[in-house]
Amino acid sequence: MKKNIIALLIFIVCGSLIAEIINYGGFSSEPFDIEIIQHQHMLPIQNKQFSVMKVDYTFTDAKKTYQLRYSLFKQTAPIGSDIKMPYTMFLLPMMLNISGSEDNVISLQEFNDNDVKNDFNGDFGTTVYIERPRSDFGKGYRYLMLNFYCKKNHGIVVQSFLFNNKNILTNAIFMEAFNSFKFK
Repeated sequence: MKKNIIALLIFIVCGSLIAEIINYGGFSSEPFDIEIIQHQHMLPIQNKQFSVMKVDYTFTDAKKTYQLRYSLFKQTAPIGSDIKMPYTMFLLPMMLNISGSEDNVISLQEFNDNDVKNDFNGDFGTTVYIERPRSDFGKGYRYLMLNFYCKKNHGIVVQSFLFNNKNILTNAIFMEAFNSFKFK
């Protein structure tokens, strides 16, 4: 088990260094056009900026049971037909920096490509579930769901859903917030 963790850490550190060198694998923190579907419970609030990731849009509900943040990373370089490697080089160091530790990353799972296409007009995506995030990005929240969506020749949307009560995941407002954007 320790060998797997050490190998993962080496991979992530190397990925972090390479991502810094090549500007997140051809992605820049410039915004690009997406459609935000603002549901009635999604109240816009002022964006707070973090050292681990900039934020372009932030929403909460009236009871402040969740915070939804969107961060956009425009594709700035032609990547070719295989965009998954630059995407992975972007995702891994970002995930580790936001979690603050590899110990609290509970799961990492790829979305079904057809679901990403139908629901978000993207090509593919990944979800990462984190308990007790240790970075400033997750401060004040017990749980953090990071969803990374990619559309070739557009960019990556990072959807950060922060909350303190797991029951929100079965609530209708979560599903509405989860489905609150589309690539143009």
